[in-house]
Amino acid sequence: MKKLILFTGILFAQYLILGQSNLIPNPSFDSIIYCPAADCQIYLAKPWFQPLNYTGSTSGSSTSDVFDTCSNPLSVGIPTNEWGFQYTRTGKGYAGICLNFDTMNYREYIEVPLLSALLAGQTYCISFYVSRAEISKEATSNM
Repeated sequence: MKKLILFTGILFAQYLILGQSNLIPNPSFDSIIYCPAADCQIYLAKPWFQPLNYTGSTSGSSTSDVFDTCSNPLSVGIPTNEWGFQYTRTGKGYAGICLNFDTMNYREYIEVPLLSALLAGQTYCISFYVSRAEISKEATSNM
């Protein structure tokens, strides 16, 4: 069974000493190139992207998803989609990743370049909201 985790709401990283500046661009996956029509389209939420596989190509790499209120509720819509039902925490979008697929050692990831470089010696805090998809029969305690 495929386990899908939906990132709902604002994803942010902050450094704690000099202030509360969010280093994550497009943290609610609201800014999209065009309305997602199917799974595997995280690249529509620029600058988010799927990581490359060990050969340096996207073939066979993570197939992460972006969900949006403008999308078809039978695929990647909000609040209803092929994985179940989930409102956004904020905004009109969220991302989804698979943490395990049947007996395969398969994981999905999402990546984004930070708005500024991390500084050595600084303390950073990251937080995000997680929701297990209704069709997932399993969950993880190690996010």
